[in-house]
Amino acid sequence: MTKIIKTVAELTKAKHPRKRVLAAVYFIFGSMALNAALPDSFDHVISYEGKSYTASLSFFSNRGPNFQVQKQKDDGTFDVLEVPIVRTYIGTVQGAPGATVSAVRFDSGMVFYRAVFEDGREWINTGGRTDLLCDKGPDNACVDPDPRMPTNIDDALKILESSNLMK
Repeated sequence: MTKIIKTVAELTKAKHPRKRVLAAVYFIFGSMALNAALPDSFDHVISYEGKSYTASLSFFSNRGPNFQVQKQKDDGTFDVLEVPIVRTYIGTVQGAPGATVSAVRFDSGMVFYRAVFEDGREWINTGGRTDLLCDKGPDNACVDPDPRMPTNIDDALKILESSNLMK
């Protein structure tokens, strides 16, 4: 598949229209081949600002046995729509105990993921760069999660008041 992708990349840069059409044909047939053979598991590198981990992902469908998508028509009846194949995976992050990752793998081989770490940080990638989801401070910058655990209702209210959640 790497050879096909390299060929497509080279051909799409070509100035000749026939070569561009050929690139599109390679891409379509290459995508079909990937669609037919999604792996049961795979490793994928996840990274944010120079820090990288390897996620070990396994196929997982959250669709029930009777899952379907319906579209309501103007007369109130429903049509059952054909749904694409399941592409969802879950897994763990090597070297980060307690971290989990969920992902979607596309025909192109692109992987969108969301990694949740034990300290509360979350990395999310929906194509392109990875963003950090975090608790925001007054200046809208990420702040470390507050690990204080209240032992009674009075402590819980104090923590809420100090975190500006009650305002």
